[in-house]
Amino acid sequence: MSSDLHLFPPSQRLECPDGALLFCRECRVAHRVGETDRAPIYTPDGAAQAMDDRQAFLRAHDDHSLGVLTRSSDAEVRSHPRWDPMVRVLFEATDGESFWIVVAEREDLAGPRRYRVRPGRLVLAEETVSLDDDLLREMIDAALFPYAAPASLLDTFVERVRELVEKSPIASFDLVGEDRRDPEIELAGLPDAVIALLARALTQLLPVDEARRLTALLDRELRADVPVVRVRRRYVAAPE
Repeated sequence: MSSDLHLFPPSQRLECPDGALLFCRECRVAHRVGETDRAPIYTPDGAAQAMDDRQAFLRAHDDHSLGVLTRSSDAEVRSHPRWDPMVRVLFEATDGESFWIVVAEREDLAGPRRYRVRPGRLVLAEETVSLDDDLLREMIDAALFPYAAPASLLDTFVERVRELVEKSPIASFDLVGEDRRDPEIELAGLPDAVIALLARALTQLLPVDEARRLTALLDRELRADVPVVRVRRRYVAAPE
């Protein structure tokens, strides 16, 4: 692919929707367009000072080649969990012809997020699925007796769930959240196909009443509400 951006004369107004990035090819920096562009800043005496960050970016790069970048995938590389205000995020964007890696970070808590851009793509380097055994055991134990299920029964059921999860295509898992500690892990419930197989297996493992209670748990909570599946996706930056 060509590394050229769509070029715009400095005098031409760029159409850049909220969430997209105005990009300066020469400086390799970008500005995310959004509702906060015209948010005022306040001086120490409490007076409001009008701002227009979008126009400020255009003025700063008035004689440069500018373009518009939009995200090209959901792939991200995060230095910390998303809730951390100092998280450094890499994501992939395109101008319609080429792909670019955008680095979003801030220097300090009080400062704005800055965007730097370089040619490249984010490539999937690792993708694995695992089961949160401890959480699943706790849910099953609470649903059955409660908290008095034989260890052998818990072991048998958890092992069966693990086998089914590991054999399921990753695409079958609906992601419902992110791990608060590990930025590479997303959380998911059990897929419908796995729940259907488990429901049939329960009739062979448990008496009727207990099988019914655990089947209700599968349908009510383990499908999505309680994410016992951990999907790890690790991306690496690669040159275009």
